[in-house]
Amino acid sequence: FLGGLLTQLQSNVRGSRQQSAPAVGPAPTQLLQSIGEFQREGLPGPDSDADFSAMPAPESVVAFRQELITKSTRTVDKLTIELVGMLFDHVMQDKQVPAEIKARLSRLQFPVLKAALVDAAFFASSAHPARRLIDRIASTSAGWEPYGDDNQHYLKEIDRLVTDILRNFETDVGVFERVYGE
Repeated sequence: FLGGLLTQLQSNVRGSRQQSAPAVGPAPTQLLQSIGEFQREGLPGPDSDADFSAMPAPESVVAFRQELITKSTRTVDKLTIELVGMLFDHVMQDKQVPAEIKARLSRLQFPVLKAALVDAAFFASSAHPARRLIDRIASTSAGWEPYGDDNQHYLKEIDRLVTDILRNFETDVGVFERVYGE
């Protein structure tokens, strides 16, 4: 599986017509700003309740990821975009994760992408706070049902955490650590 994944990623990157910049240093600010704009798209105002009951249209997410790859000048950034996208695609296909929770998790794709671009430890450590948060939400949602006070409380808490990340995450992955602790 991993061999096929790497082959696919390498062919996607080779198919790009842009010259790649060196992979040294942080991700370009312009790329992070583009991700931040999409991250905050559709986010309700500070005094309103978030409504994450509907997932962003998969085709718009894929189109935005493709646009980011096209804008990227470094191979490492293109690969990061592809890998984080594949991670979320995998979660969205997991039959154990209820659709209502998938809708909330899908909103975290771009903050997690930004976290992976600013912190190389994202791929190197399963203890990375963004990875742990996604894993915790997905694993604790198994068996969740849309009825009952406890289940509704759980859903509201997930909404609160997702809103917190969408509003407050720029480049400090400590936001994920704080939210994970909550």
